[in-house]
Amino acid sequence: MDSVLGWLKEFLIVYLILTVFTQLCASQQLKKYLRFFSGVILLLMLFSPIMRLLGRDASGAFFETSSFEEKVSYEAFLEQLDSIRQDSKKLAFLNNDNTMRKYEDAIARDILRQANGQQIFVSKVQVRLNGQYEIEGVSAWLSASATKEEKKEAKKELARLLRDTYGIEEERLNIS
Repeated sequence: MDSVLGWLKEFLIVYLILTVFTQLCASQQLKKYLRFFSGVILLLMLFSPIMRLLGRDASGAFFETSSFEEKVSYEAFLEQLDSIRQDSKKLAFLNNDNTMRKYEDAIARDILRQANGQQIFVSKVQVRLNGQYEIEGVSAWLSASATKEEKKEAKKELARLLRDTYGIEEERLNIS
C-alpha cells in the first residue's frame, strides 16, 4: 500500500510540475511541444508500476538495479529538475517582457483614441514603460497632412492631453 501511495505522490508531483511549466510558457508553439513531452513522461510513469510487476523496467530490461544506480539516477533527476527550474525562470522573464509590450501597446492605443477623439490627428504612438510599469516616455507622430501651424497647435494640445490624463511631463514626450 505504501508503494502505491508513493507512486501516486510521485505521479502527482510530476504532473503538477509539468502543468506549471506548460502554463508559464509564453509561446503557443512551445506549449504544444511541452504538452507532448509531458504526455510521454506521464505515460511512462503510469506504466512503470505495471512493468515492475512483470519484472521489467520501462525500457523492457529485467530489474537488477543496485543502490548505487538508483542514487545516480536520482542525482540525474535532480540535475534535470534544476535545469527545468532555470528554464522556468527564463520563461517567466520572457512572459514579463511580453506583458510589458502588451501594456505599452494598450496605452499607445488609448492615447491614439483619445487624441483622435479630440481632433488631434496622430498617426502613430509609441510608449515606453519602466520596470514598475510606469510611463517612461511617449513618442507620437502627427498626421503628415497638417500644416506647420496646425502641427504646432496639435503638439500643444497633445502635450496637454498627456499631462492631464497620464501626468506625463513634457521632458518625457517626443512629438513630431
